[in-house]
Amino acid sequence: MRLSRNQLRPKLTMMKTLDPKAEYLVKNGKPTAVILPIAEYEELLEDLHDLAVIARRKDEPLIPLAEVKRRLKRNGRLRR
Repeated sequence: MRLSRNQLRPKLTMMKTLDPKAEYLVKNGKPTAVILPIAEYEELLEDLHDLAVIARRKDEPLIPLAEVKRRLKRNGRLRR
């Protein structure tokens, strides 16, 4: 059964965090959830995705900057 925020309020107390846009839901003195604005949540998801890509690619060989520039120029993506 899903409870609305108003139904949960008596069971949980709201605690402000250092970030004025975030709130913790606390039950029995322990944080159980965080409420964030959608934009901030989406930024966190993007950061998590970026970190996953970095972790997957950590063993790939590095490409020197000069080679990257040469490839971009050859493909018309970088002008002099």
